[in-house]
Amino acid sequence: MNKDRKDTLWELTFATFYDSYFEELLADKLIKIWQALDVITKILVASTASISAVTGWVLWNNEIFKIPWLCISGIAAFLSIIHTALAVSSRLKDWTNTKLFFSSLRIDIETLRGQMEINPDFSIEDANNKFLDLRKRYKEGVQNVKNDILRLRFVELKIQDDLDNRIRDQIL
Repeated sequence: MNKDRKDTLWELTFATFYDSYFEELLADKLIKIWQALDVITKILVASTASISAVTGWVLWNNEIFKIPWLCISGIAAFLSIIHTALAVSSRLKDWTNTKLFFSSLRIDIETLRGQMEINPDFSIEDANNKFLDLRKRYKEGVQNVKNDILRLRFVELKIQDDLDNRIRDQIL
């Protein structure tokens, strides 16, 4: 009977480990996407704003540079509006906090699983209580995850494939 309970606890800790790791990797991917948008926008806005007063007039009067300059400054203005409307800075902060939360949780679950492996005669009650605390943290973390327009199904599937490859030897 104890063996069955230990096996069940082992499987349950793995499921929470997997879900936490998934959320961590997804947050990391979304951070990279939002950071790229943030950097591109800031560079374009800064470069067009700083040179537009002087160079813009020169380029505007030159037929060769008129259209490219109009395109570059238009894209910069559009990205600046999008950057603000999508609250990119806020999303970066949220996803960074999400990644840190789930990374910490994943490591704590790995620690519990490691302790269970090292000591096969572990107390089921103690391990179960630790697991329940970890599940409570997981629940709180999931409740705090914000909706995001970039959290698309194909991104999630890519993350799931990546995770499966990373932990292939642990998949039951």
